[in-house]
Amino acid sequence: KQWYQRRVAITAGGHVLELFEDARCTDLSATSSNFWVCLAAVKQFHNVKGVLPISGRLEDMTSDSQTFISLQRIYSDKAAADADLILSYVRNLCSKHGIPEHSIDPSY
Repeated sequence: KQWYQRRVAITAGGHVLELFEDARCTDLSATSSNFWVCLAAVKQFHNVKGVLPISGRLEDMTSDSQTFISLQRIYSDKAAADADLILSYVRNLCSKHGIPEHSIDPSY
């Protein structure tokens, strides 16, 4: 349980925080690249949730198959929910800054 709590509660540190404060992330415009729009959405996620989104990848561990599969499903579901929320932030940022929404591929 402690391993799971540590893994989920990863906060932004060091270089990530520097990127969040970069002017290209904080001052989006119609010419902002996909990277900066998506990073601004991740920053918004971090500001709301207090943690970074999870990837959904569960590291190898000692467990019986049923428990591992159940935990893997939890991670996958949480990662999908995080991605959906970030995509909604991307759409809002695009709308707010006059960026064509279709210019950012949802798989980005």
